[in-house]
Amino acid sequence: RGAVLPNELKNNGNKLAKWTAQALLANADMMKIGFVSRVHPRDHFNHVMLSVLGYKPKDFAGQINLNTLNMWGIVKSIVDLCMKLSEGKYVLVKDPSKPQVRIYEVPPDAFENDYVEEPLPEDEQVKPTEEKAESAEVSVANEAEDKKAVEAQA
Repeated sequence: RGAVLPNELKNNGNKLAKWTAQALLANADMMKIGFVSRVHPRDHFNHVMLSVLGYKPKDFAGQINLNTLNMWGIVKSIVDLCMKLSEGKYVLVKDPSKPQVRIYEVPPDAFENDYVEEPLPEDEQVKPTEEKAESAEVSVANEAEDKKAVEAQA
């Protein structure tokens, strides 16, 4: 467990910093980080919870070297840069392999959907495993029995 958090900080430092910043902005007393793993390496549907760690956001920010003053300085720099740009639509993109952010101008109609989403064909939809399907059937049957019992009492 001791080596997992530093490894995740190395691989997903931006996500951890984002979640910590969100917890700080929400004035949360506690934030919890859960560690999950696939049940089988080739099965991307079923997972198992390995552990959950709870942290106070201010303490965790210190552990991951997230400086809140620096965080607000970065926001101010980006806002100042955007205020200098002409009116239009822009995209802010962080390079995944570099500590660099770029701003690109895009056409005004970019990212607008003019299409209607159609549901996936039945043969392409993900089906629950037999175990989950049986569990769902039992749950529905139990709910129906509970409803009958409540109606009988009334």
